[in-house]
Amino acid sequence: MSITVVTNSIIVFNELKRYSNIDLVLLGGIYQEAEGELFGEVTLDAVSKIKTDYMFFGTSGYQLGVGFQTNDEESQEVYRRGMINTKEKIVLVDSTKFSIDGKLLTAETAEIDYLITDNRIPEAVHREFISKDVKVLLVGVAKSL
Repeated sequence: MSITVVTNSIIVFNELKRYSNIDLVLLGGIYQEAEGELFGEVTLDAVSKIKTDYMFFGTSGYQLGVGFQTNDEESQEVYRRGMINTKEKIVLVDSTKFSIDGKLLTAETAEIDYLITDNRIPEAVHREFISKDVKVLLVGVAKSL
């Protein structure tokens, strides 16, 4: 079985290119070294035209009662446009981000279908996701020595 992965991330592309069962689509755009990603009008145009089953993305922070946030305007727009044409939205985030506020809203809590995070998620945040019918998948964190 093969899957197709669409990404604007050079890091993701380089990690997945060795797998023969993954068809990779690298969105074009202007390379931004700080993020290791491609951005700009070419990226936005491409992401607006592609339909996907699943969209995975990270976040710079999360504010209770508001949602997922970023500090990068270009990332925000790529995420927003990508969410329009996808069936399932999945956020991958470690629990430290639940105490960080970003400048720009990426997604409201209720817009997300799945949250994948570690088992140190604050209880109030966990309850908020459950109340918004977001499926929460917790991954264990090893105790530090």
